[in-house]
Amino acid sequence: MSAEKAENPYDRFAEIYGWRFSLPEAAQNKDILFYLALAREAGGPILELACGWGRVMLALARAGFEATGVDLSERMLAVGREKMRRDRPEVVARVSFLQGDMTDLSLPERFPLVLIPFNSLQCLRSVEEQRRTLACAALHLERGGRLALEVNAGFRNLAGETTLQRKWTKRWVERNLTVFAYERVSQDAENEATLFDMRFELADDHGRRQQVDVCERLLWASRAKVEHLLREAGLTAVSVFGDFRRRPVADPEERLIVVACRDKEEKQCTYD
Repeated sequence: MSAEKAENPYDRFAEIYGWRFSLPEAAQNKDILFYLALAREAGGPILELACGWGRVMLALARAGFEATGVDLSERMLAVGREKMRRDRPEVVARVSFLQGDMTDLSLPERFPLVLIPFNSLQCLRSVEEQRRTLACAALHLERGGRLALEVNAGFRNLAGETTLQRKWTKRWVERNLTVFAYERVSQDAENEATLFDMRFELADDHGRRQQVDVCERLLWASRAKVEHLLREAGLTAVSVFGDFRRRPVADPEERLIVVACRDKEEKQCTYD
């Protein structure tokens, strides 16, 4: 990690993020059953890189698995710890949050399963950081262990927008707020990245408003690129799905769910 600490964009809207993706209807939560199935097959404990506030970890812990989560955003982790404190003591005891950089990570434990959910590999600043992250994931896998990750290859095909577009409006009941979400998509072809400029307007019942602006930058991905990066890290992709129901990859490529193994020669390193 560099001596000069850059602002983490996810610190800016950690509380909003934690609230939005804890709602039962959030589309992103469709991945939970897939990761639970992997955990039952691979066993625990489980390591999650870029865990955020612990959306996936909480589901794993409630299912009886010990889970360690690493994230760079201190505020995301604070939101996660607060949410965990409200859960059952036996669930809280299974969860460990660590503040750290997944591109430069060294833990004493080795895990049968490592997760990088929800396009987190694309949030890194460069392909080199992606290489380092996958190398760290491989380092923390048991022999024959599995890595599962999700990327979205469809971002590069999104049309750019000149103005912010209203995406959704929801009621934040616990805080007596109405949240208006806006987004603008732009493409940085030179650096092979898609930029999502997001604005959240929070209005209370007295008409007072607060505005939070954040820019999320996601590197482009493809199946060939991910599989190449995995090979460089000493990992082998053994299954690639087009969605969390394990259907084939779409043409053109969109969502990619990749399961990889540390050692392709290991007999237990197979996945159907």
